[in-house]
Amino acid sequence: GPPHWSLISTLARHFLKFVNLWKMECPTKYGRRADGINLVEYESIYEKWFIYCNLPLHCVSLPFFETAHIFGRAFIKAIYPVLSKQILVQLQQGKHVSQNELPSLLA
Repeated sequence: GPPHWSLISTLARHFLKFVNLWKMECPTKYGRRADGINLVEYESIYEKWFIYCNLPLHCVSLPFFETAHIFGRAFIKAIYPVLSKQILVQLQQGKHVSQNELPSLLA
């Protein structure tokens, strides 16, 4: 395909890496913002994310799931406003971010 499809594919892979390593805002903090989805829907998504993606990092007896593999459109819609701003700030600051540095930057 055209050369831009390669760039789009690369950007999408990097975005999914950010999604998999990103820590969601707690619902009380999210509720103070006007963008994204409503608070009730966000709380439901946050609960699932916490149980399937965050809690297993601290309790190894629980099965771990990568965020991008278990959530769909509603999840991306909920996190995109905050996540995209964080990514843009990093890019505007000219920071090259290695995969090892992502968790601390996205926390």
